[in-house]
Amino acid sequence: MPSRKSKHLSRGVKRIRSPSTESEDAHSSRLSRLEGDDSPSEMVTSPAAESHQSVDNSGSNENPDDVESPPEPPGTDNVQNAFDQAWNAFIESEFPTTLDRWRVVSSTSTDPIAACISTFMLGWCTFLGLGIEADIPEGYRLMLKSQRPDFVLWFFALDDIQLAESMSPPVVEFFRRCSAGADRSWVCKHLVAAFKLHGLGTQVDHSGAVERFKELSSDDHAVSTYVLGICYNTGTGVEKNLTKMISLIIESANQGYSYAQVMLGDCYYKGDEVTQSFELAVKWYRKSADAGLRTAQYKLGICYAKGNGVKKDSVKALKLYQDSADQGLHWGQYAIASRYYYGKDVDEDNIEAVAWFSRAAAQGNKQATLCLKMIKERGLLDFANDGIEKNEHWPAAKRGDPQAQFEIGSCYHRGQDITQDYTKAVEWFRKSANEGNAQAQFNLGLCYENGHGVKRVFRTAFKWYTKAVEQGYPEAQNKLGYCYRYGLGVKRDPRMAYEFFTKSAQQGYALAQVNLGNCFAEGEGVSPSHTKAIQWYRKAASQGDADGEYKVGCCYHGGRGVVHDVKTARSWYERAATRGHRDAISSLENLDSAEALEKVSCAVKLTTNTGDIQ
Repeated sequence: MPSRKSKHLSRGVKRIRSPSTESEDAHSSRLSRLEGDDSPSEMVTSPAAESHQSVDNSGSNENPDDVESPPEPPGTDNVQNAFDQAWNAFIESEFPTTLDRWRVVSSTSTDPIAACISTFMLGWCTFLGLGIEADIPEGYRLMLKSQRPDFVLWFFALDDIQLAESMSPPVVEFFRRCSAGADRSWVCKHLVAAFKLHGLGTQVDHSGAVERFKELSSDDHAVSTYVLGICYNTGTGVEKNLTKMISLIIESANQGYSYAQVMLGDCYYKGDEVTQSFELAVKWYRKSADAGLRTAQYKLGICYAKGNGVKKDSVKALKLYQDSADQGLHWGQYAIASRYYYGKDVDEDNIEAVAWFSRAAAQGNKQATLCLKMIKERGLLDFANDGIEKNEHWPAAKRGDPQAQFEIGSCYHRGQDITQDYTKAVEWFRKSANEGNAQAQFNLGLCYENGHGVKRVFRTAFKWYTKAVEQGYPEAQNKLGYCYRYGLGVKRDPRMAYEFFTKSAQQGYALAQVNLGNCFAEGEGVSPSHTKAIQWYRKAASQGDADGEYKVGCCYHGGRGVVHDVKTARSWYERAATRGHRDAISSLENLDSAEALEKVSCAVKLTTNTGDIQ
């Protein structure tokens, strides 16, 4: 990074939204929870939404089934039936019906396979505008929400990103369902080709995938045409042919596919296979950016910043960078950080610069990492004396007190009164963990699970969770259950998962009580019992746990373990909704829709009866 003038610049521009103030930021003090939270960042979350747990010592946790109605809009009395119905409608291209049922399954199902597939497909359909107005940012959010360690698929339908082959149960099931409908649904056929291209749920078959994409492209399916163009660009399954590539990308872009539009913009910007034209690059970047594609927003921002193909406008560039950064694009985050660092269009602010550089660096942005190092070396922000010495625990931590060391690590992880620094958090957690502090051992495991300050290694995370479990730490017992359930760092073993969830739940840990209820509900590691499931959900709900309250509502709504009672289900949904539980809020909306439809149905029946008196 070049040196800058030391004077403070104040330009009267509104402050950029800081990552430290975002309510769902990936750098929040919570790391995610099973079946509860969703996060807008691109960090891979944990299965069925068990991702963010507290990394401090608070121990707190915050994070319908089906709607009954004779015409059966969204939902049925059986979530699995709703999932099957959704696929049947999807194969027949009845997208509105499909989306209604997927929404219900996504928000209510305790089956991790059905839930993640439904959520992913909701996102992809929303991204493409199948049966719904296209909304790229919302599509991103839903596909991100669907992610689990054994279901990391949200990129495959969008980008030419090389994914690891996977034969995990949800991926195999996803491929099976798509294969069954490939003869009747172009979308299923495209997905089957994508699975074959990456070896997801089936063996890699590049040439077979390309043949399917060719067939779909000939039928004017823009997304298939785009992927086929990528195959020609990389020589995957077909001989590399850049002339054919550009022809296909132009075709897809003209059909409105956003990724093709931004790629075509790149070609014009660089002069690849076309005559260089910044004006045409701006044209295609703008089309994609207006649709909400974050990569296009960032690249259009560059054009405004440099005056390439458009009149130079730093304010518009700043807005576009911010839009892309808000969607989690690390290059957008880097651009925002740079502006704070140089005081360009905003007040110079090293702390804000470091916050944004850190966020970009956490996603692997090498330039951001280098900038952080240079800022530290130049003493522009006193990393050595960052204010931590004012913390009440600092003296004891320096003396080697394990609990105080844990507290200092927590401050660094949360960014509490100091600049957030995962590396330093890991350093202090490790000091404390090596002295046998169970909380630090647990948090060090979380850092390894989520890649905070260290390389992401599930096996090492499992090791530290085990050390904490040896001391009877309930949060760690729950985490071991989670690892055994999804095979993270250890061979998948549902029975062992059940046993560790039980140990933690019996100590009163609400999250484990919900997870144990899920085991009974799904028959994972134990004989299924809806009666026992709701007993454990109630225990969690009695502690004010939103997930527990929501699950109790689901049981009453579906009549599982209790008598079907929509009124009582609504009451439990409302409790969870007041705590911000997204699925509970969605379930209440579904209930309202179903009740409104039922009133209309009753009115129609009354009209019919009075029209022909017997």
